Amino acid sequence: MEFGTSYIFLFGLKIFEPNVILSNLLIFLVCLYYFKNLNVFEGKYAKQTSVFVLFMGISTCFASVGHAVHLQLGEIFFRIIVFMSHSFNIIALYFCFKAAYTYTSINKQSNAYIGYSAIGVTVALMIVALITGSFLTIKIPAGIVLVYSLIVHFIGYRKNERGSGLFVSGVLIAFLSILIHTFRLSLNEWCNHKDLAHIAIAASLTFMCMGVKINSQNTPALSLAN
Repeated sequence: MEFGTSYIFLFGLKIFEPNVILSNLLIFLVCLYYFKNLNVFEGKYAKQTSVFVLFMGISTCFASVGHAVHLQLGEIFFRIIVFMSHSFNIIALYFCFKAAYTYTSINKQSNAYIGYSAIGVTVALMIVALITGSFLTIKIPAGIVLVYSLIVHFIGYRKNERGSGLFVSGVLIAFLSILIHTFRLSLNEWCNHKDLAHIAIAASLTFMCMGVKINSQNTPALSLAN
């Protein structure tokens, strides 16, 4: 069901979707918390995951500005804010992929071509985001990276790695957020599909980061610099 756009007036400025700003703030706080918690580990797996959540958190800050002002400060300003939000999100996905690839490469020689290819795809996606400004630039790559992360951690779960089970749960919740946002499932104008998706994302990141933390604590090869 579609609802109208909520707004409040603050210091003479019309602030759209203040509820969405708050749900973005929730994601940002979760990201800061787990960036700090995972960054203490020496291994690339935890480090890359910590950078993933950090860039996710930064992305939400730009998204909040975009939601708040819409086109009140001009189309150029809005397009810049949207591009910055999408760019940090795309870079976050790169580190999410890198963390999953590191997880599969324990005690193995990583393939440099895969790393270069991931960088190339990331740059290409940022160019597409700049040109189109479409959120599909995020949704489609996010789905692909999450499926990859789901598969590699499910394999770890089957090997009785408890942290991987939590990570898989987090990815499944992330898919729920994509469905909520795509089908615009809302309760009312003050709790729309964006709010519900953001709450699901915060829960998803929590489970994923808890899983990475447990894996890093329980697997020496992951907790050491590599």
